[in-house]
Amino acid sequence: MTAFNKNNIALVVDDENISRQISAKMVEAQGWTVKTAIDGKSALSLWREKRYPLIITDCHMPNMDGFTLAKSIRDIEYTENTKKSTIIALTANTAEEEKNRCKKAGMNDFMTKPINPAKLKSMLANFARPIAMATDQTSDINTNDEHNQNIILIDYSILEEIFPNREKQSGVLQELQTHIHHNFSELKHQIKNADLNSIENTAHKMKGACKMVGVNRIASICAEIEKTAKNGHVSVDLALSVLYESIVQFDSHLFQKLNQANHNLTNLRTG
Repeated sequence: MTAFNKNNIALVVDDENISRQISAKMVEAQGWTVKTAIDGKSALSLWREKRYPLIITDCHMPNMDGFTLAKSIRDIEYTENTKKSTIIALTANTAEEEKNRCKKAGMNDFMTKPINPAKLKSMLANFARPIAMATDQTSDINTNDEHNQNIILIDYSILEEIFPNREKQSGVLQELQTHIHHNFSELKHQIKNADLNSIENTAHKMKGACKMVGVNRIASICAEIEKTAKNGHVSVDLALSVLYESIVQFDSHLFQKLNQANHNLTNLRTG
């Protein structure tokens, strides 16, 4: 296999805006030019035109998921007998079943959210040889309520690796805040209607977006709700209540941070 030139364009695919932005920035940090797509359908259309050598795709998306995207690309490559693109899965799901689905779909490797910069760098540096499916070291989330309360609200070390600029960090967190509130409203409606599939999907999206930027406590609770719905249960009222409390804490934290930043700016201007 010929090594890919870093001047090539990578395609990052994710339906969640925050996850897509951060994934793209991390790939760009490795020297790549990045094009993005919001789902598998639009990604496949872009790939047909440019034949991107590298695709990093979320697994669970509307219109066309990452598994179907990978299978479609592999079918075209086989039919046309063309050089294969490297396809890396990106998901918040650490289950072995998910890894097996990625492998069966024809993906080369697997990363869990949040992306580990060192692991990403290693993957991109090793395109000169075939990549075997990796075993991610991220352990399953402990969904015990007491454990959730002990998880740090925001792990700023993750944010700082991606956005050293404090102002940019605040912007990303405020965007995530809007995303969280929207999806929390959806969750309440879905739970009321006992819509298990939608509950699982919404919780999964929230979990992935939060993990990407180190909002670990909310991510952990969403993982609990996702798992409960996947097991066929709708009795997630307690988890929803805990989620609400953590969202209130998150909102309060951001409010204090924003006020402190404004205070510091005022002092700087008048000092």
